[in-house]
Amino acid sequence: MFVDIIFYAVFISQIFLVSYYYPKKTYDRNAYVFNTYPASEYPKLYGHSKYVDAVGELKKPRADICA
Repeated sequence: MFVDIIFYAVFISQIFLVSYYYPKKTYDRNAYVFNTYPASEYPKLYGHSKYVDAVGELKKPRADICA
């Protein structure tokens, strides 16, 4: 009986860590980086996407590639 209680407590705490605590920590770290180091001042910190041009607009797909 005591082992079952310990098992359920550990199991529930792992679910809590994986589903709430770690995602919240990751979100807080990302928000800190985005707010403290903006892309306009630190361009090398942010990756470039092949779908976004230099102005920040989404590129339109080329007709010869899509067909």
